[in-house]
Formats: sequence, structure tokens, C-alpha cells
Amino acid sequence: MSQLPLPRTVHALRAVIVLGVILIMALDIAFRGTHRGIVAALAGVAALPLFLPHDRRQSLLTGGATLGAALFLGAMEWRDRPIVIIATLANIILLTVLAHYLGRTLSEATTDVAEPGSQRNASTRIGHVCVELRTLPMLADGKMSADFCDLRSTAFGARLLVVDFMGKDTATQEKASSLLYRWARAAGEAPGLGELARHLDGLLAEDDLFAKAVLVDIAHDGTTVLLCCGHPPPLVVQNGTAHPLDLVSLLPPLGLFNLVHEDIPIYATTVALSPGRRLFLHTDGASAALDADGASYPLATRLGSLDGLAPGPCLDQMAAELRQHMEGCARDEALLLLIECTAPSAASVAPLHSTPREEAALDTP
Repeated sequence: MSQLPLPRTVHALRAVIVLGVILIMALDIAFRGTHRGIVAALAGVAALPLFLPHDRRQSLLTGGATLGAALFLGAMEWRDRPIVIIATLANIILLTVLAHYLGRTLSEATTDVAEPGSQRNASTRIGHVCVELRTLPMLADGKMSADFCDLRSTAFGARLLVVDFMGKDTATQEKASSLLYRWARAAGEAPGLGELARHLDGLLAEDDLFAKAVLVDIAHDGTTVLLCCGHPPPLVVQNGTAHPLDLVSLLPPLGLFNLVHEDIPIYATTVALSPGRRLFLHTDGASAALDADGASYPLATRLGSLDGLAPGPCLDQMAAELRQHMEGCARDEALLLLIECTAPSAASVAPLHSTPREEAALDTP
């Protein structure tokens, strides 16, 4: 799995941490005779990992570096300012433990399905929600487009984001990373998909970028609410057939809401995923896959034919057929996802989400 490209602000903040430790050490040594106690500022450096994307290793490295610097400087001032040194060391240790604990807690509560530019197969479960993923890399020039998906557990249920960026350059990849981090935070805070969509739309509009996307909210009972933003409708798979979901409305791509309407109304579509009924999502790389003769891959037909297979083998077969169909002529990366809900057992605990849903829900900001 390739590493997730980080936003520039994250790299900048990490540089600030390193330079901050060096600067504070230099100032404390230079002004030790007249302004003693500058070492206490190291506690502020130890707090910076709280503002970075959650990374337990990052918090431990920062805490270890600042603690080492504080011990070195404190040894020179111990006799004159023992209380300052002790308080500084205690603050650094406390902030490091806090950042490490928060990173561990949030990473355990978060399950990512894919990352921008990654090539991976995954099978993920949150409660009764099962998501199977397969990716097809772009073969034309060795690069990867910024398509990604992310599944996570929230207080509102299991939430899934599928994004298909149009660009493939470095700037688009960085924006995809930034979008993923913003989604990771907003998904656990926004009560509705409409609010989430507006939030992500505003982020892309700031940089004149846009992306096709699907936002999905899945309750414990299989009730699934989704928004399609410039993205083709998902396919409902049941009884050996697959057909496009009848959407209440199709929104423009994220980043283009204001070009359609200053305060565009957002209508969500609801579908029930009972056992034996699946939802298939994909990016354009699958639907636009052409063979050497210019023929499209029969996505819906093959999906219906493979309905008798478990999600994993089903997508494995489709991925193999798509690779053979494209015969090295792939122009884009493709994500294939199957979502299904298993029947809850009698020993099930409290549901992830208990708010009733309507067939057509209007989500206002």
C-alpha cells in the first residue's frame, strides 16, 4: 500500500516542530544568563501533534524530541529553576500521552478502505455493514488518478465516501489528500449528508477543482441514504439482476454547486439493503473501460450473472474480466465496491443509528 500524500500544511507544521525545538534550544542557551526559563516553551512544541492528522508515531517522536531537549537544557538550569524544569517536563509528558491516546482512539474508530493513489484489495466490516473493494491501476503511463474511497464508523452510522477526481497531477493528488482529511473530521460531526456535501464542495471550490463523488450513510438495519454528485448512479443487485438506482436527484460534482445554484437544494435517495440485496458503486474507470474495438464492458449484465458469488469472489472475477477487456488500454483507475448488510443477530448491541429515514429526504444546510 502506498503512503497517503499529505497536504502541504501538514508538511509545514512538521517543519515548524523541528525548527521550533532547535530555535528554543538556541534561545535558551544564548539568553541563559538574562532570560532563564525559555525551556518552558518546549511544552508548546509538544502540543503541536494535536493539530496534525492523527499519527501515533508522530506524537511519540515529537514528544521524545522535546523531552530530550528539555532534559538537556534543564540540566544546566536545575539548581536555579527546579520548579520550572519539573513543570516543563511534566507538561511535555502529559501532552505526548494525550496526543498518543487520541491518535490511538481515533484510528481504532476509523477504518479506511482506500487512499489516493493506492492499489489494494480490501474487505471491511462496520457492524452489519460489509464493504468489499477492488482497485484497477491505470496502465497507460504508470500514474494513478486521485480516485479514493473511505469508510468509517460514526455516531450517525457507517459512512462511505467515493471520490473520482478529474485530474492526475500532483496538485490534484494533494487536494485529494486534503479532501480526505477534511472528510474524516466532518463525517463524525455533520448530522446530515447534505451538510457534508456542502462542506466538501466548498473546499474544492476554493481551488477551482471539482470531483465526482458519492456520499453514503448506512444505518444498522440496512437503510441506506446516499447523494450522487456528478457520479453515475450505483447499481442495485438482487436476484441475479443489476439495475441503476432510481435517484431522487443528481447533484453536480463537488466544487461546482455554486455554478448551478447559489443555494442548491440537496435531496437524498434512500434504499433498503436487506440480506441478498447489494449496492454496487464504481468510478468512471470501470464504466468507461473500452476494449481494442471500442466496446464497453457489460458491467450491469456481468454483475447480475455473478450475483450468486460472495462479494469477494464476485469482485475478483469482475476485476479479472475488466483487465482482460481493457487489454492494456486502460486510461483511468477504477474502483469497484460492493456493499451489503448482514442480518443482525439476537445478541446485537445498541444500533449505530436509530433515526427513522424517509424515502426521499430533503437535507438542508
